[in-house]
Amino acid sequence: EDILRALGQGEAQAGDAVIKEEISLCRSEKVQMQHMAKSKKEVPHVYLKMEVDFSEAMKMRDDLLGEFEKEKIHLSYTDLLIKSCARALDKLPRMNSTFEEGRLMVHSDVGVGLAVAREGGLIVPVIKKANKKDLFQIARDRIKLIDKAKGDKLSLEELEGGLTNHSLSW
Repeated sequence: EDILRALGQGEAQAGDAVIKEEISLCRSEKVQMQHMAKSKKEVPHVYLKMEVDFSEAMKMRDDLLGEFEKEKIHLSYTDLLIKSCARALDKLPRMNSTFEEGRLMVHSDVGVGLAVAREGGLIVPVIKKANKKDLFQIARDRIKLIDKAKGDKLSLEELEGGLTNHSLSW
């Protein structure tokens, strides 16, 4: 009866939406939002969610930890994922492209967006030229970008150029 009574009240109108809160954005957040909106129009989007057997990657990480510890660098599973995806995009260059003025623009460099949660919300700095970097440099870049993101010290350049974004869930 409650549902029927509610249905009798009619549908909510678009103008009925109530703004809960208006949030001013800092310059880097505005740029991030503009880039995300632009990329939604220009970048061919492929969404992939799948389970993978990561056991070989886990073994490889365990084997490499000693070398990374000598350099005082933390090697994460995210670093392995970034490197793997960058290599895959090198082998499938059409997947590393944007759509501009009716043409597919294939990029030579792979920029990988790294989602970072921080107090002000999610921000996505970019590891540039990930396809041309070794695991050591990818790990260094990841650590630097996360530190800068959490300290709200990212430059606009560090937010640009990502054509692929990745996240891990365990």
